[in-house]
Amino acid sequence: MANSANALKGEGLTVAIGDGADPEVFTNIGEVLSTAIAQTRDTIEVTTLDEAWKEYIAGLKDGGEVPVELNYYPDDTGQTTIQTDFENGTLRNFKITLTNSGSSEVTFAAIISALGWNSSTGEKITGSVSLKVSGAITFTA
Repeated sequence: MANSANALKGEGLTVAIGDGADPEVFTNIGEVLSTAIAQTRDTIEVTTLDEAWKEYIAGLKDGGEVPVELNYYPDDTGQTTIQTDFENGTLRNFKITLTNSGSSEVTFAAIISALGWNSSTGEKITGSVSLKVSGAITFTA
């Protein structure tokens, strides 16, 4: 039986955007509610006529899209940078820090591929950001 006591809590997780300088400085994006990473890999079919089952080999990896849901906060530096980068098509480095796990980080370069704001009567304004990963995602324990 697995020991679920080793599971990590999501609280304290931060999503930060780099400034492109050397050394690079990262600014946390404020009011993040959730995020996720879902990498994919292409498959290449290599089935021949004498086989009864399809066969595949691994193709290219894709970092996918990293969705970030947040409370809209127009004075937050990270959120205003996202808006500007969306307008300009800027490729930036991002860092997700799993704060309560010690030093675990996920880093990647991405462009803002989608940006939107949502609200309804009696509810808070939230934002949806989609980061299209360009290149590899690096996991550091």
